[in-house]
Amino acid sequence: MSYQVLARKWRPQTWDDLLAQEHVTRTLRNAIETGRLAHAYLFSGPRGVGKTSAARILAKALNCENGPTPDPCNKCSACIEISEGRNVDVLEIDGASNNGVDEVRNLRENVRYAPAQGRSKIYIIDEVHMLTVQAFNALLKTLEEPPDNVLFIFATTEPHKIPPTIISRCQRFDFRRIPVKDIVENLNRICTDEKIQIDKDALEIIALKGDGSLRDSQSLLDQMISYHTERITAEHVIEGLGLIAQEKFFDLTDAIYTNNMVKGFDVVEDIIKNGYDVGEFVSGLIVHFRNILIAGSAGKEALVDVPESSKPVYMEESKKFSHGDIFRLLKIVDDLQQKIKRNPQKRVVLEMAVAKMVKMDSTVTIEKLISGLNTGKDFYQNQKAEPVLKERFQDTYMTPEVSSEDQSDEETGISEEKKSPDEELKSIPRQDQDQDVLDYELVKSKWNDVIQEIKHRTITVGSFLHDGILSRVENRTIELEFHESNWFHIDAIMRSKSIVEEVLANVFGAGTKFRCIKTSETNTHTVSYEDEKKNKLSEMVKSNEVLKKIVDEFETDIAG
Repeated sequence: MSYQVLARKWRPQTWDDLLAQEHVTRTLRNAIETGRLAHAYLFSGPRGVGKTSAARILAKALNCENGPTPDPCNKCSACIEISEGRNVDVLEIDGASNNGVDEVRNLRENVRYAPAQGRSKIYIIDEVHMLTVQAFNALLKTLEEPPDNVLFIFATTEPHKIPPTIISRCQRFDFRRIPVKDIVENLNRICTDEKIQIDKDALEIIALKGDGSLRDSQSLLDQMISYHTERITAEHVIEGLGLIAQEKFFDLTDAIYTNNMVKGFDVVEDIIKNGYDVGEFVSGLIVHFRNILIAGSAGKEALVDVPESSKPVYMEESKKFSHGDIFRLLKIVDDLQQKIKRNPQKRVVLEMAVAKMVKMDSTVTIEKLISGLNTGKDFYQNQKAEPVLKERFQDTYMTPEVSSEDQSDEETGISEEKKSPDEELKSIPRQDQDQDVLDYELVKSKWNDVIQEIKHRTITVGSFLHDGILSRVENRTIELEFHESNWFHIDAIMRSKSIVEEVLANVFGAGTKFRCIKTSETNTHTVSYEDEKKNKLSEMVKSNEVLKKIVDEFETDIAG
C-alpha cells in the first residue's frame, strides 16, 4: 500500500477529534439529537481548521446505519465510504473548478432524485465563494426550498465574497484558528503513535509556522520526518524549513539597545548572505517587538505563541526598552514593511531602517522633560540618551554636583571647597535688617545674585525675573516692570511669590516686598531672557540630533 501523508491519515473522524471548535460540535450534536437540523450550513474560517472534516462527520452522523446519531460508528459501510470520499449519496464538489451556471443547473436537476442508499443526500461544496454570480443566482431557489432528504454544506475561507442572499439561507458557523498549545499536543500524539523522536521546542516551532492550521502543521511535521530520520531538534526544524533563527532578532535588538551600528549591519549581512527572504525577516521582526511589548506589559504567562525556552529571554529584553521605545520601533518596522513591497533595493531599504532604529534615542515623555526643566532633576538618568545632550543639559540647567574628590571618606556631604546654595546665599552681603529704606543702587548691584539664587530653587521663575526691568525701589518694596505681552511671566512669578520673598528677605532683610507692573513700552534690556533662551536652544538644536528630531516632529519654531 502506498504511503499516506499524516494530514490524511490523522484526519478528524469524530466530533471530539476537531480541535478548538467546541461551539460548532456542540451545536451540531444537539441539532442531531433533537431533530432540528437546518437544510443548509455555511462553514467559514481559516484553512486547515476542520471545515470539510466537520462536513464529513455530519454526513456520517446522518447516514450511519445506527443513525441518525450524534456519534457515528465509523465502522459501518456508510461511514467508511463517506470517510474515503466514495459514497454515492455524499457528493463533494470543488467550487473552484465547478463554478459555472451549467454545473449548478445539473446539481439542481439531480437534487430531485431520492438518495441511492442512505437516508439523506448531502452536497458538500468546498470553496463555495468561487462560484460565479450567475451560479449563485441559479442556486437560490433550490437552496431555499430543497427536498426534505437533501442537505447543503458550504465551506469557505472567504465568506465576505458570498452574496448575502446565500448567507441568509444558511446557518453559519465560524471556525476558529487552532491555538499553538492544541496543535503541539496533537503533533506530539502523532509522533508518539508513529514512534518519531522529536523535541518539544521543535514541535512548538512547527506549530507556530503552521499559523493556526492543523493541516499545515501536520504537513510540516511530515516534511521534517523526511528531512531528519533520527531525533528531530529545533535546529533541524529551522534548517529544514529555512526559517530565520530567533537569535537573529535578539541580536538586532541588542544592537539597538547598545547603539552598535556594526552589529546591526552584521545581522542584515547574515540575512542576505544566507538567502533569507527580507519580507519574512521584517514580518518576524514585527512579531518579535510585539512579544517584547507583551512580556513587559502582561508578563511571561501572556506569551502564548512563544516557545517555552524563549520566554525568559523575552522577559529580560522587555526590561531594556520602554513602551514608548517599542511603539516607535514598531512604527519604523511597519513603514519598512510597506517600502519592502514596492522597492527593488530591499537590502538598502532594510539597512536604512536598521540604522534608524540603532540611532533612535530613548523615549522621554513631555511630563518628564518639563519636570526636569522645572526642578533641575536629571531626567536622563537611566535613559539611553546621548552623552553630549546629557552633558549639555546639565551644564545649561543643572545645579553643580559634588565631585567624588571633594566628598568625605564615608559620607557624601559638602566639602570645604564646595558650598551649598544656602551657604552661597549666606556669603552675599546683606542689607541691615533694621534699615527701613532700601537703596536702589544697592538692590541693582545685588539683583543678579538674587536671580541666580532663585534659579537654584526654580529655574523657570528665576529666568522670568531676568526678563523684567528693575524700575525703582520704594521703601522696602522692589518694583519690576514687564511688557504687557509678558503677562505669562508675571503670572508664573506671582504663583511663586513665597520663594521670591524668602530670597529677598535673606539678602535685603525681613520685610522686603516686590511687585510686578505691566507697561506698553518696549523692553529696554539689551539681551532679554527670551533672546538668551532662544540663542541657547538654537545652539543645542544645531549640535544635537535628539532636539532636532523633537523640533522637526512637532514642526515648531525654536523661539516658541
